[in-house]
Amino acid sequence: RVTVNATKSKVPIGYAGIGYDYSLDEMRKTAQLRMPIDVTKAELAFRGAQEHQQSVAYFGDSSRGMTGLFNNPNLALDSFTINLFTAAGADVVAEVNNLLTTVWSNTLVLTPLLYASFSSRRMETGTDTTILQFLMLNNLYTTRTKMELSIEPRYQLEAAELAANGVSNGSKDRMMAYEKNARNLGLANPLPFRQTAPQIQGLNIAVDCEYKMSGVEFRFPFSGAYRDAL
Repeated sequence: RVTVNATKSKVPIGYAGIGYDYSLDEMRKTAQLRMPIDVTKAELAFRGAQEHQQSVAYFGDSSRGMTGLFNNPNLALDSFTINLFTAAGADVVAEVNNLLTTVWSNTLVLTPLLYASFSSRRMETGTDTTILQFLMLNNLYTTRTKMELSIEPRYQLEAAELAANGVSNGSKDRMMAYEKNARNLGLANPLPFRQTAPQIQGLNIAVDCEYKMSGVEFRFPFSGAYRDAL
């Protein structure tokens, strides 16, 4: 017999806005010249909303009780025991696999510099196999499932970016392992970016935009893990 006891889960949702406008003079010129109006402002407003949503997704918003992907209190945290930039390839692979054993993971996220290092350094002298190539074939997830481990570089895991977003870890780079699965984590986006009807404001035509979102919620404690640099 299988049963499920459902409980309510409360996730803070933030309401955000951004906007742009055109002057009446711009509108008149567009009409007189019979040319489409420049949409650069609209594109920049959309880009600004995307960057804000990415920031909340990665680091949350502490003032609104939102948690992020890279600073979530529900995940385990420890430190590497070797320098991943200088250690031998076999030691690097062993250390990364050790991280993957702490949680069931199909996704590994690391800094771009470390990703570049793994992509260019050879596993052993005289071979053509890079550390990254070897790791892609010889990691815990792939050997167990015969499926490819997703390895993604994100500059937000660099020490300076973590510090700038309120993560206090002794100014160290971070690596993260987690299972990309909707049962484990999620981000609510009940109101995608949308533009409201233009409104006359003085000598301008204003276009206000709105959207709603949450931070990243890990529904199961320790369904991911962080490991900071030595």
